[in-house]
Amino acid sequence: MPGGRVVKADGSGEPIELKAANRVVNGVMTDGRHENNMPTWAPPGDYDWVAFNSVRPYGVVFPNGGTQQIWVRAIDRQKLSAGEDPSFPAFRFAFQGLTEDNHRAFWTLDVRDPEYGGTSCLPLGSPCSGTAPECCLGTECVIGELGSGVCLPPPPDAGMCIPLGDPCDQTGGAPCCTGSVCDVGPDGGGTFCRGTIN
Repeated sequence: MPGGRVVKADGSGEPIELKAANRVVNGVMTDGRHENNMPTWAPPGDYDWVAFNSVRPYGVVFPNGGTQQIWVRAIDRQKLSAGEDPSFPAFRFAFQGLTEDNHRAFWTLDVRDPEYGGTSCLPLGSPCSGTAPECCLGTECVIGELGSGVCLPPPPDAGMCIPLGDPCDQTGGAPCCTGSVCDVGPDGGGTFCRGTIN
């Protein structure tokens, strides 16, 4: 029989097969007879995530199966509680060498998450209050005219300018120093602070 089942920790109840995760491959329902090994559960989150290795087919790259690759499947606890197949089709984890046999996945916690003892920060474009250092490194809380803030890159320092001949950005950033403008270079490849013509 195909592998991949979940059962209550106390061993009670019948095991429930993870049909979607085990049998759906390349969008097609199969018999589920794929080599799946070394499941590793992720820290708790919105779903329960399990990484495992498998030699199952992978798109047009390995239509008949290939080397062992790391795959991930999600488990929905609500469906599991209802006695339904709680799984979703598995997906191959990106950026793996196609000729390497990958065996064991490891999960890590986000050390910035306060739940795990870290301090979180707000990413670029997030609303912010400006009352604490809340925006991630390289951004700051910029308060607008209506009193609401957004995490944005800091504005250029007052008095700072880009010297003649250095690269510049026509859409923002520091201005070119007096006597020069940000313009396309003579070869057409990039923008530089160039002298103005009177």
